[in-house]
Amino acid sequence: MTWKPNVTVATVIEQKGKYLLVEEQTTHGILFNQPAGHLEPNESIVNG
Repeated sequence: MTWKPNVTVATVIEQKGKYLLVEEQTTHGILFNQPAGHLEPNESIVNG
């Protein structure tokens, strides 16, 4: 069995004391989160 890591890339974006958030609808209501995602196969962490 080959081990394959699952990599998540996230960022914090601030401008003039304000932060960018992503609004997500969940089963528990609205959640505010930081922009994030997963790497595609063969995608570098920098490009992610």
